[in-house]
Amino acid sequence: MTQAPSLARAVLLAVCGAVTIGGFVMVQDRSQTRAAEAFITLTDNARTALIERVERHNNLLVGMQLYLDSSDNVTFAEWRDYVRSLESVRGLTSLVGLGYANNLQPGSLEQFFEATTSDGIADFRIRPARTGDIERYVIKFFEPVESLDLQGLDLAAYPALAEAARDAARSGETILAPPGPASTGGTILMLRPRYSLDAPVDTPEERLAALRGWNLGPLDPQVLVQEIEDEFAGAFRVRIDDAGARTRLADTTLPDVQPDFRLTEVVPVLGRNWAFTWESTPTFEAMNARSTPWIVLVAGVAVTALVAALAGVLARREIAVRRLVEERTRELEARAEMNRSFLDNRVVAMLIVDADGSVLSGNQAAARLFGYAVSDLKGVLLNNLIPGAIASIDWTLSTTQGVHRDGSTLYLDVQVNRWTNAGDNARSTVLIRDVSEQTRTSRQLDEQEERFNRAINEAGIGVFDIDLESDVSVVSNSWLRVMGLPADVTLENPQALFRERVHPEDRPIIEAANYAHIDGHTDRTVTEYRVRFDDGTWRWMRSNAVVTERDEDGRALRLLGVQTDVTDRHEAQDALRRSEERFRKFLAQAPVGMAIFDGQGRFLGLNEAMVKLTGYSEAELLEMRFGDLLSKDDLAQIFDTVVETHGDGARGYTGEHQLSHRNGGHVWALLSVAWTFDADRGSDLYIVQLQDISERREIERLKSEFVATVSHELRTPLTSVKGALDLVVGAMADKLPKSSLRLLDIAQSNTDRLIYLVNDILDLEKISAGQIDFHIQPESANELLDASVKQTRPIAVQQDVHLVWRPQEPDRMVLADAGRLNQVLLNLISNACKFSHAGGRVEVWFEVRGAEVMFFVKDEGVGISATHRNSIFKPFSQVDSSDTREKGGTGLGLNICKELVERMNGRIDFESTLGEGTTFRFTCPLAEPADAEPDETDAASSRTRILLVEGDAGFGGLLRSHLSGDSEVAIVTCIDAARERLRSARYDVVMVDLGLASAARRLVRDIAREHPDSKIVALNALAHDPGGLPLTEEALQIGRSLDQLRNSLRKAS
Repeated sequence: MTQAPSLARAVLLAVCGAVTIGGFVMVQDRSQTRAAEAFITLTDNARTALIERVERHNNLLVGMQLYLDSSDNVTFAEWRDYVRSLESVRGLTSLVGLGYANNLQPGSLEQFFEATTSDGIADFRIRPARTGDIERYVIKFFEPVESLDLQGLDLAAYPALAEAARDAARSGETILAPPGPASTGGTILMLRPRYSLDAPVDTPEERLAALRGWNLGPLDPQVLVQEIEDEFAGAFRVRIDDAGARTRLADTTLPDVQPDFRLTEVVPVLGRNWAFTWESTPTFEAMNARSTPWIVLVAGVAVTALVAALAGVLARREIAVRRLVEERTRELEARAEMNRSFLDNRVVAMLIVDADGSVLSGNQAAARLFGYAVSDLKGVLLNNLIPGAIASIDWTLSTTQGVHRDGSTLYLDVQVNRWTNAGDNARSTVLIRDVSEQTRTSRQLDEQEERFNRAINEAGIGVFDIDLESDVSVVSNSWLRVMGLPADVTLENPQALFRERVHPEDRPIIEAANYAHIDGHTDRTVTEYRVRFDDGTWRWMRSNAVVTERDEDGRALRLLGVQTDVTDRHEAQDALRRSEERFRKFLAQAPVGMAIFDGQGRFLGLNEAMVKLTGYSEAELLEMRFGDLLSKDDLAQIFDTVVETHGDGARGYTGEHQLSHRNGGHVWALLSVAWTFDADRGSDLYIVQLQDISERREIERLKSEFVATVSHELRTPLTSVKGALDLVVGAMADKLPKSSLRLLDIAQSNTDRLIYLVNDILDLEKISAGQIDFHIQPESANELLDASVKQTRPIAVQQDVHLVWRPQEPDRMVLADAGRLNQVLLNLISNACKFSHAGGRVEVWFEVRGAEVMFFVKDEGVGISATHRNSIFKPFSQVDSSDTREKGGTGLGLNICKELVERMNGRIDFESTLGEGTTFRFTCPLAEPADAEPDETDAASSRTRILLVEGDAGFGGLLRSHLSGDSEVAIVTCIDAARERLRSARYDVVMVDLGLASAARRLVRDIAREHPDSKIVALNALAHDPGGLPLTEEALQIGRSLDQLRNSLRKAS
């Protein structure tokens, strides 16, 4: 019984052991199989990733080929910028760089060196150096040179590399060269051939004939392997050998370590057979550890539980492997996306389309070209972007039309290249260059040429082309019209007809000019000659021709030129010549002095009357300047006026001036100056006319002296007579009969009238002679009017006129001479009272108008007719001669008023309606301008007062901000405002912008004369010559410094 249970237990143990051992063996075999399958999957993915990485490098070479084919010439700098712009290169450390090798056939070496120099490559050397006129495959471009310097390397010097290059050229595909020399840094060259675009490449022989060079990329296999190992987290090690060259390319295996799994395979990679030896690493083996069989053996659990546990473990491991596969798949998709992003470069526009012509992707350049967002390009039909484009064949088309998204037309150069992706799907790369601008420019040139030909025909310009060897000419239709021939006539030899019709006297001239040019003595032949027309008339022609073709010995072969009819010009020149002769005769025989001088005042011509007037000989005057005959003040006055009227031939200057006579005396002349432009000289001319008025001026002087003397002599007896009459009337008025009193009143009235007349004449003479002094100072407008109204009120009462005046608030201070202003008001108010109707009304008031005060005197009298408006202010002028008898007066009052007002810097005028009345008005400057600000403190009066006359408000504000600390700065922007300021206040410094107007120069002279205490600084003198102005050197230096500041500010802004 005991043995039975033991046996049973033994059997059970045996069964359990058998089951355990069986399970152990079974699980162990299954684990090994799963691990082996996982390793195979891992190596498949790694190999695929490695080959795809090589393909990505190849895609870069394809893109590089498209870039080179799209440009006529690529310089070294453009190549470097292109390589650096490719974001796809970044992160691919196994691709050392990108380069291009030229296929140099015998005899092309010198041309190649010239091309490298023009492309910006200095000191280009070919290595290794080989002598003789032999075939070379020289790397022209390589970038980046920091990683590997291959520039100048001759691949043909190394047989293995040379054969690989020729294999690539014959196949038309990218191939991997065998390992190269030490100069390649242990890399393997990827070589992709590049052919001429217009050459056939269907057979190997045609490809070799069309070969231009190779796009190349050095591939570091050791780094490539390391990249793949890092990508798969070090789950394997690999050794790669070139099976054909029997050369080891890369090796990361450990010779002293025995891996659990090893796999060897030979794979074709771009024309080479690579032998891969894959070995698992502890990392992979840890991920696929075989601990489950031992757990089954040690634990001794039931077979069912063991199988269930083992199944769970195997299931989890399978999930892990699947996740690893999925993760590697996503990484492969990401790499594919990175590969597609290569298309998105900034150099050329590119599209990828499928076999149906639908856009799959495009870069930023293509999106910008057609007006789409990059995402919107997908799905657009190529035919909608480029009508007529076919994506299913390779083709190239220049200057075809494209369509922008907004409907506008584009002009494009298009190249389509077909290829097949890994899924055997047909794809096409469309390379597009925008030539819209060049096309439009070309069409504009064609239109301009058409317009030029039309203009030649319409302008009457004939074109001729002479073959100097055969003496046969070809002429245009316009030449026939110029020669007076029908446009449709056929001439066998136009040159013979031309010689026949040229005037005999002009033939030698034409021949001499032509031979001089043909022999190379002149740049061109230009002649004028006469041609006989069919009607017997002679017309002037002008020819302008040039030799356009010579042989190797310099002998002229072809003469091309134009011919125009210049008869009208010759006739105009003849007419001008006759006109000039008549003008010279008129100038010489004119009874008044006449002369012509240039912009510098030099006499260019004068007549005999000018010589007699000045006493100088003609030769002496031609050595002088016009200004030598005048005083400086007179010359400045004339100069300022002439500058203002410059360019206006209808205006000029007229004035009376004294001329210096040769005998040392002076001659009075009425001087007139007018401007004209001499087109022949290309300069300004001035015509001056001088009329001797010395006799008239002497008569006027004698008249003035006589009137003044007579008036002076009359004043004393008239005063005595008036005094006597006043005494008689005052002492004996009650004793004399009425008839005697009436006679005394008449005598007294006429005596007063004579005294007024004498006083007015004397005042007028003093004003004319400048003998009246004006004491201008601030005066109250109210007080001036009040005093005048009080003085004239008796006249108003006498005339039965109501005189209206009320003081105004606020009062205003005016700059005036109180006595002279009172004289003006008395004259105007008394006239208003005298010429008003009985019971009428005379109003007096003032108003502020800007920087002036305007005084008004209004009456309700007879008014002034329009016929008297222009003469009312002239001496001895009245509305009606009967007014003098009826109202009294001399006719000088208004003339004196005008002179006095203008001498006080004012203006006088009137408005009148016939039968309703007249309003006289005159102005005086405000003592304090309306926009002036009162001084803040008494200390302000001690600050420097500066007046800035500046047209640039910004620059003026800057100066005021810098000068306001120690100075009081007032700014005006025009000449009139400056004069108003100067009349109302005193300034220590006046800065004047000479660029405001020509009147700025006159203002400077007036300030120097009327305000001698004010210092003057001329601004803008760098652009406007301050010559002739009364400026000190210190003032000029200050002005230059401020002008430099102004220029600096303008540049900075």
